[in-house]
Amino acid sequence: MARLVPSVLRVLSEEEGIRARKASQKALQESETKYRAIFESVRDIIYVLDQEGRFVSINPVFQTVTGFAPDEWIGRSFHHLIHPDDLSRAMESFRNTIAKEGSDFSELRILQKSGNYLDAELSSVSTKLGDSLHLLGVARDISERKNAEKELHRFNRALRTISSCNEVLIHANDEHQLLNDMCQVVVKQAGYVHTWVGFVEHNEQKTVRHIAHAGFEDGELEQFMLTWAETANGFGPAGTAIRTQNRLWLKTR
Repeated sequence: MARLVPSVLRVLSEEEGIRARKASQKALQESETKYRAIFESVRDIIYVLDQEGRFVSINPVFQTVTGFAPDEWIGRSFHHLIHPDDLSRAMESFRNTIAKEGSDFSELRILQKSGNYLDAELSSVSTKLGDSLHLLGVARDISERKNAEKELHRFNRALRTISSCNEVLIHANDEHQLLNDMCQVVVKQAGYVHTWVGFVEHNEQKTVRHIAHAGFEDGELEQFMLTWAETANGFGPAGTAIRTQNRLWLKTR
């Protein structure tokens, strides 16, 4: 009996240990299943980077947002996804977050498979996985919000421009002052680089006589041979708009 009691206690202890390990494993599996479901079902991009900035894990929504399959980027550095103008800021944020074991919030432009860039809001935190530090990040597509902000900015700018033009119209003493002041408003309030007003001449050369402008250096506009004739010089924006009697929009980089 003296030897039996310790043996029984040992067996009971081992069984308790087995039950505890099984319960722990079950809890771990349930936790992994729960977090895997969250990882794969959220609408934001969730990613993990190692200390070198390489992708270790990316959730499936990454493909929905960027067009890239997650597997295409596992093992590759995140900096290839960042717009060149935002890269230095992104690298500094990454280094600081990893080095200080802290967190960060930033807005960056991210590459899509189409070659375009989308506006994204990124939240990241340094976390230890295994024996090494990693960066856990969440990226949200905010392109719609950014476009709405730009549209609102354009709308408000247009309202300010109209208001300033109305003031010019009230206070102008003559046509020349009116047109010059209007040009100044368009440049200063509407944000255009250049603006000018010209009169269409019905002479043999079909010239366009400029009478007001803003945003040009002195004498700069006089260098252009403005005409609406069907000649090489006449097929520019001004000549084309006059001949077709239509507005002409040109997008420049």
